[in-house]
Amino acid sequence: EWLELYGLTGLAWLWLIPYFSTLHPILEEIHWRGIAPDQVKGFCGQDFMFAGYHMLVLHELVFWPWLILIFGVLAGSSFFCRWAADQCGGYGLPILTHAAADAGVMVGIWFLLNG
Repeated sequence: EWLELYGLTGLAWLWLIPYFSTLHPILEEIHWRGIAPDQVKGFCGQDFMFAGYHMLVLHELVFWPWLILIFGVLAGSSFFCRWAADQCGGYGLPILTHAAADAGVMVGIWFLLNG
């Protein structure tokens, strides 16, 4: 119902899958890691902003107690991506892990809709 409300059916859904699994991770990593502090010394405000931004989308889709766990996982993921970008000298590993996570979301939604 939520997907239909936002027009994500049929052809729009088919366009969303490749976008969300390829281009979206690149854009998000460049944006979120671009506003992060240069040195990785632990969690920072950017990690919590990254998690909070995703809560804006998920609050309509997930039973609220799960949002607490998801917020922690996303803040930890943000920290990991900052650390990986720092250690690897670029965005390659963060983009790949973000793409894998987004592809997993798409597969999960597909199973929910077609299972």
